Amino acid sequence: LEEIVKKIPGALDITNSYTEGKEEVQVIVNGSEAKAASLSVAQIGTTVRAAFDGLVATSIQSLDDEVDVRVSFPKKDRSELDSLKEILIPNSQGNLVPLTSVAKLTEGRGITVYE
Repeated sequence: LEEIVKKIPGALDITNSYTEGKEEVQVIVNGSEAKAASLSVAQIGTTVRAAFDGLVATSIQSLDDEVDVRVSFPKKDRSELDSLKEILIPNSQGNLVPLTSVAKLTEGRGITVYE
């Protein structure tokens, strides 16, 4: 984009603030495969998020406080692409569908700031 803007007559002192972000894994859902497996993009996203961020399974009430019990992948597995490849997503018929059959997983870097 910076190179394109530099070619505009009268554009001066063109810079950008792009900085490379953290490593990330992108989950690119194949819509037709997801539909064939009776899954929505929302179901796929929710399942992936739950595996990594955790999902509140229950709460424990003490005398003056309530503590959520969160279930997620073990911490060591959250940074492994192979763990992501093992996720199974329940569909509306009760079948478990492998994430890799409905989505492509790619590794890359995110963008932290771009002005």
